[in-house]
Amino acid sequence: MADEKTNLSLNDAAMKGDIEAAKTAIAAGADVHHNFDMALRSAAKAAHIGMIEFLVNDAGANVHALNDEALRAAAKNGRAVVAEKLLELGANPDAQDGDPLIQSATKGFAAVAKSLLAHKADPHIADDQALRQAAYNGHLEIVQALAQNKADLFAMRGSAAELAASEKYAPVVEYLAVEMNRQREAFLFELQNNATRNFLRANYSDTGESAFIRAVKMNCVSQVVARMKETGDHLTTSDLSELKDRQQRPLGVLAAEYGALTKLFDPDLWPGTIADVQQAWDKIPPAVRKMSGMTEEDFAGVVAGLNQRTLKERAGKVKIKF
Repeated sequence: MADEKTNLSLNDAAMKGDIEAAKTAIAAGADVHHNFDMALRSAAKAAHIGMIEFLVNDAGANVHALNDEALRAAAKNGRAVVAEKLLELGANPDAQDGDPLIQSATKGFAAVAKSLLAHKADPHIADDQALRQAAYNGHLEIVQALAQNKADLFAMRGSAAELAASEKYAPVVEYLAVEMNRQREAFLFELQNNATRNFLRANYSDTGESAFIRAVKMNCVSQVVARMKETGDHLTTSDLSELKDRQQRPLGVLAAEYGALTKLFDPDLWPGTIADVQQAWDKIPPAVRKMSGMTEEDFAGVVAGLNQRTLKERAGKVKIKF
């Protein structure tokens, strides 16, 4: 085991970018993993690219030490070249719950954010927090890059646009408004040109969510309900409980959060028994139902509507004998 002085000599060489001195320290027994690969973090902090490559490729330094601290620090401080090299060497772009992308988006380091996205950083972590941070801080270039990499502009009720508006970042607000409108129009076009049962329940585009979930997020539930009635489609208990967004919120819960629950409990969408509708209602937590604005009295009205329809259907089947 190397003594502290030898290990510190390696760290000193890393800070200075002196590869020959680093080799000498390692030959003398310096541990490249000393203090959680401190030498690598020091080289990254000083932006010595050659040293970073040497420590990882030749000396076996762990690029993931301390939850990819070297990459996270580079992202936080806008060191794009360092971040790119660490990513090339296998650093995790989503380390610590997406911290590199969220930090670079918050601080406006577009080159870092684009590098992370090019290495498949997930823009959806924390319900697309990177997008909200970029919008809130007025970083249009990063907002555009995130949108081009399938960030969800409608996450958290489209709060990215609201945050940009609150800070009066007009270019960001305008870009998001145009892009969100384009996505809505594209969705509604597809809705009108597809059989709803398959279309609504299948994965929409490459969003990772069903078209029904996207409809809720894009505030297109009224159009979906109208289209379902046109085509004779209907809802089931499993639709409300099994169709989920990326955060694993069921359709019923998501609709409640977005104020669209009453639209899904339109009696005309439920051709089954009252027990089916009751089961769907019961699967939505009471607190969530309350948040939606749909009350028990409203649901009782749905049941009454279903009862009335059942009575009419039975009356129509009765044959009067003379």
